[in-house]
Amino acid sequence: MRLTHCGGGSGSGREGVCAQDNGVSSQEKSRGLVQVAPPLAFGGLSSRSWPNSRPVSCPASPEAQPVNMASARGLWGCEDPSRWAAILARHEEVVRTRSGPLRKLEALDRWYREDLPAAIEGRAEKHVTRDELERLLAWKLARGRFRPRLQQLVATNPPELVVKRSAAAFNLLPDMQAAVTELCTLRGVGPATASAVLAVGAPEVAAFMSDEAVSSVPGLPALQYTLKHYLLYLRQVQERATALNGGSTSGLWTPHRVETALWTWTVGQKLCPHLLPKLSPSSPTPEDSRPSKKRRTQAN
Repeated sequence: MRLTHCGGGSGSGREGVCAQDNGVSSQEKSRGLVQVAPPLAFGGLSSRSWPNSRPVSCPASPEAQPVNMASARGLWGCEDPSRWAAILARHEEVVRTRSGPLRKLEALDRWYREDLPAAIEGRAEKHVTRDELERLLAWKLARGRFRPRLQQLVATNPPELVVKRSAAAFNLLPDMQAAVTELCTLRGVGPATASAVLAVGAPEVAAFMSDEAVSSVPGLPALQYTLKHYLLYLRQVQERATALNGGSTSGLWTPHRVETALWTWTVGQKLCPHLLPKLSPSSPTPEDSRPSKKRRTQAN
């Protein structure tokens, strides 16, 4: 995999097309309503590994399809693991900014990064409960695009069924296609939500399918919330984790951590670019690249 040099600068599809309709109306489909890292203390990296883990075999990105070049000069184009780590270290600050005065996302994000992984890891058989699935969905919606109908659908799943399906999904790993398909049999769960479940319990093989991370990966077709699109995205994120580990001195990079860094960079660029470090010593910060007030007046 060829990495380019660091540079400056940094969907709406349908989710839930894995195994069944999940009880969603055609109107909801058209609106896109249906769509693992250990506890992340970003100052250090965990060395816990998934048993018998190996990169999932994913289809190659079709060359003839239109590609997303929005962030070709962003974090994805940086080959320095220390710069990725520096971005990741600002995750909590970016979450705090994104969360706003109510701090809802901040609390949910801490739970998702710290408490939920510990709970899953401590069980004889890895799984999530329905309450955890509902809370995970609240985290997902607060972190990205809010779709209240999904919460109603997820709440209709019998608690014992959520445990059964999620346990089966974890047991199917590292076969990501089979694991995601298993979780998609739950109402209100599509590939993106399924990926969030798998990423928190198996960070070495899975990455959350966030809009921000997917849009950061060049060479992908237009975003669709489908299993096929997720596997295309995941393959590249896994390869990037491998590449970063080749030059990293700070520990293990996982697909989950790569996604978190991409989300932090993308959201930080929009909301609080002054908090983000430079991608390279020679690259300008977002504020450095803006013309001065005097120059802006002259340009007008």
